[in-house]
Amino acid sequence: MTKILVADDSKFVLEIVETVLQSEGFEVVTAVDGTEAWDKIQSEKPDVVIIDIVMPGMNGYEICKKIKSTEELKGLPILVLTTKAQEKDVELAQTSGADLYMTKPFDPDELAQKVKKFFEKKK
Repeated sequence: MTKILVADDSKFVLEIVETVLQSEGFEVVTAVDGTEAWDKIQSEKPDVVIIDIVMPGMNGYEICKKIKSTEELKGLPILVLTTKAQEKDVELAQTSGADLYMTKPFDPDELAQKVKKFFEKKK
């Protein structure tokens, strides 16, 4: 089963994203801060990471950079899901290593479609 790690300091957002992705058949692992996210990325070996930017511990930009600078993780797809909607935020996420960027509030169907695209590319 395909495993997705979702990191967000909002339990409400985690529950919504988890429900959407589980309904699409994905296994979901959650983290409530950046430090927990980084630990779980290493231990759980997810196939995709969905991450917020603003979190305690490490922020999403820092996690993106750590993923892309770690040899065995650098191919891991990252979708940033955040309230930060300014162009500079999008650019910073991309230069940090994010593959896709979505802003909150988000359309659950659009989120599911974007996640599925990561796996269409692998085929």
